[in-house]
Amino acid sequence: MGAMINIKNIDIALESYDDLFSDFDISNYAKRELSEDFVKELIKRASTEQYDSKSFQITLSMPASKRDLPAERIIHRRIKQHFARRVEVLDREIKAHQNRGIKYLIIGSLIIILDIFLPTDIPFIYAISNILLVAGWFGVWTGIAKILDEPTALINQRKLFSLLASAHYQFVNEEDIMIMRQAESVDAVIKEAAPSPAPQPAPKGEHK
Repeated sequence: MGAMINIKNIDIALESYDDLFSDFDISNYAKRELSEDFVKELIKRASTEQYDSKSFQITLSMPASKRDLPAERIIHRRIKQHFARRVEVLDREIKAHQNRGIKYLIIGSLIIILDIFLPTDIPFIYAISNILLVAGWFGVWTGIAKILDEPTALINQRKLFSLLASAHYQFVNEEDIMIMRQAESVDAVIKEAAPSPAPQPAPKGEHK
């Protein structure tokens, strides 16, 4: 039997589709920028779950009378594209961090090689040689540290945005959510009101 996939549900209530988009952008849904408030709220809600989640299901609820299925298909694609682009930006930043480490390593190595060929019988050159040697080893060790020490904050962000880019987004009727919650409340009340089973009497011992 395969391992169970850990799916986390995130529910966000909307008054209209405009809640998802910037107030300062009047373009259509295919081009309009997502609202920073919506993006921040989604990231905040998801970030508490990212370390033990394999995937997210994002449920966006709004009044049934305001829903538009063609618009929802466009919005669904736009949200995924937004986080996919943020993953690409982080990939470039992580790569740049590693490239800086490689540059430090190469420059430090070249300085050490140069230092080997400097004459040491002239006091001034000898002093310069010592300074270059320190600088060279500093560059080498700094480069190695940058290559091996991955930028944890960027990697964690990338993981979160990758999960949000691949998440399942669905729109539902606000009324259906309310009915479901009312049913859950009724079930909870019934369970609390149900009498507890009477304790069973202890078996009597045999009389001699």
